[in-house]
Amino acid sequence: MTEGRPGPRRTAEIFLLLAEPALRRAAVDGVRPPADLAWVLEDAARTAPHLARRLPFVRAALPPHVRAAIGAARVTELAGACDVAAGSGAAPGGTEPPSTRSALPVPPGLPVRLRAGAAAARLGVRTHAVRAAARRGRLPGVKDERGEWWFAAEEVQAYARGRARAG
Repeated sequence: MTEGRPGPRRTAEIFLLLAEPALRRAAVDGVRPPADLAWVLEDAARTAPHLARRLPFVRAALPPHVRAAIGAARVTELAGACDVAAGSGAAPGGTEPPSTRSALPVPPGLPVRLRAGAAAARLGVRTHAVRAAARRGRLPGVKDERGEWWFAAEEVQAYARGRARAG
């Protein structure tokens, strides 16, 4: 190994960190990523599952069996109850649609995303507690370019169940 060159795990982490905003931008622009990207993402996700499970756009681009393998499919598969129906603006299974104030639309195939305030309301805690849980790694979330935290509804549900069992 050449001095200064990152190892395979760090290379996978760097790739995943670069892929997340690119996939987000593609979703905003309505562009479908190339089909063969799933193969590359799969390798990187299996090498760095700890990071892949925390990146919602990367997770959504992975095949279902890989999402399950990295532990991202805790509540349901992405095709399950937490998804927003394509083009309908409503979510099946009684989940809320994404905030209309969101600067980023939720493309089909991605879970419902919640801001910190909405997650706090669902959990019955203050927004500060949600952000603190995210910083500690207890509640998986993503911080966007503006510094706002975003959480998958399914992750908030799983966190709520874990808190209920502990409390």
